[in-house]
Amino acid sequence: MSKEFERVRRSSPDVQIGKNGLTDGIVSHMEELLKDKYTIKIKVLKSIAQHVSMKEVLEEVLKKLSVHVMDVRGHTAILSIWKNTEGVNYPKKYRKMRQRIDQELAKAKPQGEDFIDYDNEELVEEIDARAEDFYNMGSNENEKEQ
Repeated sequence: MSKEFERVRRSSPDVQIGKNGLTDGIVSHMEELLKDKYTIKIKVLKSIAQHVSMKEVLEEVLKKLSVHVMDVRGHTAILSIWKNTEGVNYPKKYRKMRQRIDQELAKAKPQGEDFIDYDNEELVEEIDARAEDFYNMGSNENEKEQ
């Protein structure tokens, strides 16, 4: 097994999800932890686990964060930004859940005239160049007036 996975598995939870559920504050905290640690351990407290299943909580986490579920034991899960980790078999049902959510998000991505695909580097460079030309043109007119 991966040393990183073992370290996280043996450690105490980085995040505890309580009676308020998966709030924006918890999501942003998880994002920061994932930037620093890449792999985190979360625990769903009994107060919420009585009302919501672990699968439902993890589905909500996967919708809000681009993470992969490495392991689930009871009300505790290990999440990682890595899609694969040597020596760790990710649970099949959560891999399928991640794929389904990614497909849903791709379908929901707007594709209209006003939509700008910021993942398209060429398009972003063209927009930046046009914006620079526009602002330079305005500053040249101001200089002529003076």
